[in-house]
Amino acid sequence: MPERIIGVLGGMGPEATVDFFHEIVAVTPARKDQDHVPVLIYSNPRMPDRASAILYGAEDPLPYLKEAAITLERGGAGIITIPCNTAHYYLDDLRAAVHIPVLNMIEEACGVLRAEYPDARTAGLLATTGTVKMRLYEKFLEKEGLNVIAPPDEEQEQVQISIDRIKGGARREEVHSILKTACCNLMSRGAGLVILGCTEIPLVLDSTDPALGESKVQSNSMASTLPLIFPTLDQGRSRAISQILNNYCFNHEVYDLLVIVDANGRIISTNSLDRNTLPLPAGELNKILGTSIRDYPQEYGIFRDSMRGYSSRCDWYQSKLVHRLYDYRNEDGSHLYNLALSEPLRDPRTSEILGVWISIINWFYFQNILDNVESDLANSDLKSGYAFMLASDGDTTIGHKYRKNRANEYGLPPHAERDLDLYGSRIVKDHGLRALHEAILRHQRSVAYDFPKGTAKITGIAPIGDTSFGWIVGVGVDSSDIFRPIYAVGWWLAAVTLALSALVVAFTYIIARGITVPLNNLIGTAQTIAKGNFNERVRVRSADEVGILGSTFNDMARALAAREEQLQDLNKNLENMVRERTLELEKSNEALKNAYLDLQNTQEQLIQTEKMASLGQLVAGIAHEIKNPLNFIYGNTGFLADYTGKLQGLLAAFESLPSLSAGDRETISRLKEEIRYSFIKDDLRTLIDNFTEGARRINNIVSDLRSFSRMDSDTLSEIDIHGALEISLNLLTNQYKNRVEIHREYGDIPKIQGYSGKLNQVLMNLLLNAFQAIHDRGDVWIRTRSLDGTVEVEIQDNGVGIPKEHLKRVFEPFFTTKPVGQGTGLGLSISYGIIEQHGGRIHVASAPKKGSTFTIRLPVVQEGASG
Repeated sequence: MPERIIGVLGGMGPEATVDFFHEIVAVTPARKDQDHVPVLIYSNPRMPDRASAILYGAEDPLPYLKEAAITLERGGAGIITIPCNTAHYYLDDLRAAVHIPVLNMIEEACGVLRAEYPDARTAGLLATTGTVKMRLYEKFLEKEGLNVIAPPDEEQEQVQISIDRIKGGARREEVHSILKTACCNLMSRGAGLVILGCTEIPLVLDSTDPALGESKVQSNSMASTLPLIFPTLDQGRSRAISQILNNYCFNHEVYDLLVIVDANGRIISTNSLDRNTLPLPAGELNKILGTSIRDYPQEYGIFRDSMRGYSSRCDWYQSKLVHRLYDYRNEDGSHLYNLALSEPLRDPRTSEILGVWISIINWFYFQNILDNVESDLANSDLKSGYAFMLASDGDTTIGHKYRKNRANEYGLPPHAERDLDLYGSRIVKDHGLRALHEAILRHQRSVAYDFPKGTAKITGIAPIGDTSFGWIVGVGVDSSDIFRPIYAVGWWLAAVTLALSALVVAFTYIIARGITVPLNNLIGTAQTIAKGNFNERVRVRSADEVGILGSTFNDMARALAAREEQLQDLNKNLENMVRERTLELEKSNEALKNAYLDLQNTQEQLIQTEKMASLGQLVAGIAHEIKNPLNFIYGNTGFLADYTGKLQGLLAAFESLPSLSAGDRETISRLKEEIRYSFIKDDLRTLIDNFTEGARRINNIVSDLRSFSRMDSDTLSEIDIHGALEISLNLLTNQYKNRVEIHREYGDIPKIQGYSGKLNQVLMNLLLNAFQAIHDRGDVWIRTRSLDGTVEVEIQDNGVGIPKEHLKRVFEPFFTTKPVGQGTGLGLSISYGIIEQHGGRIHVASAPKKGSTFTIRLPVVQEGASG
């Protein structure tokens, strides 16, 4: 008889279909590909929504379902299964449309639930609104004696929205907290078990987190390896298994206890050495071995889950098993708590479950991560900062700076004595931190509150990535610590500005006095000579330009005196002599004029030199101090825009709720008109964009000024041009990723001598200009070659290009072709100066709409460099 093919009528939630197929593969006892069951899947993503059709009369999916069932039958399927719970509403019609069995998976699941949980009296149901309203589970569960409860209407609406979002491709962590809260609420109302009646729900609640993934992967790996060594579990193998467990404890350093339990619930083996290779109490170990895991309720719960084939865990708790073997009473309070993970031990040949591997991790492993955050904050001069962690209820403290036996590490004030051990405390009931709790429920990223009373704190909060745990992590810092550097920078900047201003004034006065006094003397002497007293002389006190000018004046005075004597001796030739003397006088006056102009130029150069020296110091200081608070402002603008968008989206979602009455909608409309909501919504986006743009422009200018002020602060070294290019490309990844294709045409070039920081700045500027010249998509070519003792680097883009009239000005300071606010005009000017400093040359060729090519030629060896 040929093997029956399983037909899967899927497409109603693509992940549900994939997960169902994965389960078929997982439960099949196959040792090779050919042992698996043949499966035929029909997936039609255009299948109309079942819940909308059942509840609101939307498009009927039954014709599509019948077509799918008939297609599966014609394809050779011998039985049809339907992963979608809500689609079982149409089960009778589908059975009538085909001649092969259509499995009622809800009925089958209810029978398994009664067998697995014989003591349960009430079952909670998390499913689509259609499944709940049509009571698809109730008619089977009530036959089994189980009362069924579902979330209230408002919470059920959120569950349906979460399912729809997962079907639409949303990330699982985005809806995890809603579904987990609904699940917990069902259990608090008396549900002995919760049925996840829609495949998207367990897919979300079973997601894992990279932060806890390592421990999960280790447990899975160890559970997979042990059966390869010990295919059967019995008491006689306890010592050999214990040696393997000891090695695991020592190698991974996070486990208090590794426990092997057989299928009957007997504890077969544990590690006999702790993670420091010290022996555990032999007497207590002997009392534990051979006993039932039922004696330890938390571990028994995850044992039962793993015996059904699942990975399981026991969240933050105090393990009685661990406390029997370890004395942590005088240790750091976090050692008193544990996290347990369990994995089924399967026979490697038959996949039969032989027993369960339980890994009990000491909670200090997780608390230490929070302590490292505290140390990092202290190293950043935020000594009041610390990290804490709350359970999934957003209220119970499961990790904190203040805990038992750690008080001696702090100089705590007297009022904090009662808060030394916050483990297990409630932030609302015990500490009155309702603002923090409400911020967590609203998924805020930060909140301000007082703790202890009178100490203002600003705290960042976020859920951990592993949404199956639901923990919330916070980092709190005193407000005074956060704003202290800003106040200090303000006073320091004011003092430095005043000091520099005073120095500039003093230096200007000294220099001006050193120039003007000799000039006044020279002018007075010139006036005396002009009156006919040719015996007057300028006192020359220096050999600078002013001294040279004074000597010239004295030479002129002596010449005039000689001419006067000659005039008296040569009265007969008076007219000719006057003409000659006049000509000589004109030449002397021209020399005087040129000397005076030279003096003026020298004075301007001296003043400009002092200004630039003072400006360089001032720019370096201001740029450095502005950079830190600017990064704080600039880095948070993205969060501000993101949070504003999410809040507006939330308001829109609330307005679209069908449960709002007409009166409520009218009230909302009136309130929106009163506060000019539409104007605020549009203008808020503009304000955030302006704020972001302003911060970006300041950041670019400060960065350029810092680079300008550091141009002479490098040392000569060997430089790998290819390495420098790759570093610059890595730093600029966000400028060209998914937009610009890089073509590397590297030649065989030697390392060159130069100033690495400055050349890196040149390459960064040229690459950034190339990427910014490409407005949409394009290409950048980077070519290198060796030519006659030089290295040539060519960077070409196919961007907008540079107009011909601008080519001669591109290296001028503060000249830029970019729109206003998008460039300072310093990049190419600084680059030109750096290349000249290296004895090299830089050339640009460009044409509008055809791109630009910048070519740099640098000598391999710098003149005057040793070695």
